[in-house]
Amino acid sequence: MQLNNDKKPYVNKRIFWDVNIEKLDFDRDKLFIVERALVKGTEEDEFAVYAYYGKENMKDILLEVEYLDSITIE
Repeated sequence: MQLNNDKKPYVNKRIFWDVNIEKLDFDRDKLFIVERALVKGTEEDEFAVYAYYGKENMKDILLEVEYLDSITIE
């Protein structure tokens, strides 16, 4: 996966209240991070992960979310 940026996106720590955000790997934990940003985050958090992962990567990541179908993602 080619990312748009080598620097981690800024996301509000409050949306990761139950994990140590410093231990998150933004490649390995991408599904968790994107889900959490979209479900619990602000628009700012959503834009940050979108900018970091890019349009095509976001689509691929969202296809892995079990409760979303491909029509919703389009």
